[in-house]
Amino acid sequence: MVVPLVRGGRPDAATSPAEQPFLFPADRTVPGMGNIDKGFNEQGIRPMSDTSRIEIIREHLRKSYLLSDEKIDAILPQFLQTLVSHLQDLESKVTAGELESLGKAGHKIKGALLNLGLHDLAQTAFLIEQQCRLRDRSTDYLALVEKLKREITAFL
Repeated sequence: MVVPLVRGGRPDAATSPAEQPFLFPADRTVPGMGNIDKGFNEQGIRPMSDTSRIEIIREHLRKSYLLSDEKIDAILPQFLQTLVSHLQDLESKVTAGELESLGKAGHKIKGALLNLGLHDLAQTAFLIEQQCRLRDRSTDYLALVEKLKREITAFL
């Protein structure tokens, strides 16, 4: 089964697919991390092609929310601080090992990442959320959270 994700935070979110949708197998198992690490270099960072993550975020905010560069400059620091706060919450939940609260933290950071246009990172957060919902104890949640942390801290 494949689950299409939609852009959150907009009135048409429930019916409109994201401009850059990603499909994720809902029944995917992750014990050995499979192919979710494809595209990462030796340091565990996914190299960006021509555009940095910050530019991807800025372009997403411009197109999706019709914000001017001045407005983006004003709100982006708070958006990034919120993302860091969600990441810290995710880290504390993975340490506690309680799947329900970890799944909720995964859901929160997924929303923040989608709001910033970081669909590939949201895919990892979705995996955390989905596997927690399935109560899958074989998933290496710590590795998934560390992967998100590497990716996010690389552009902060």
